[in-house]
Amino acid sequence: MTTQPTPKGAWKITFLLFLFMLVNFADKIVVGLAGVPIMTELKLEPEQFGLLGSSFFFLFSIAAIIVGFIVNRIATRWVLLALALVWALAQFPMVGTVGFTTLLICRVILGAGEAKARRFRWRCILSTNGFLTRSEPCPPPSCRRDRRLA
Repeated sequence: MTTQPTPKGAWKITFLLFLFMLVNFADKIVVGLAGVPIMTELKLEPEQFGLLGSSFFFLFSIAAIIVGFIVNRIATRWVLLALALVWALAQFPMVGTVGFTTLLICRVILGAGEAKARRFRWRCILSTNGFLTRSEPCPPPSCRRDRRLA
């Protein structure tokens, strides 16, 4: 059995996807970490803060289904680019002073944009590094599921 060389730039893309997912996870926890200052500054009740915290997941499942159908027709890298643009646009209003409604809407959009990022990241890494064309096993358990779908 001969091994195929890893395509040029594959590890650079893998590192960029690592940074991409680091931002993804930070987005999910930032409201919880900054909870007390947010509640104090916006004068939120616990019910409003709970709504704000859960708003990230309002469109998460619906967007995951929709984006799943889209990625079967469009290259994974373009879908990841679109998701990253949605994240950037959803976070752009945070530069200025925002109220509860703006923060809520941005969190809903952000959740919709991050719905399928994890699965597509693995799919992109596997296809970029040539693992989808090799007969080698993929170590992480989540790769094995993605490998069958890709």
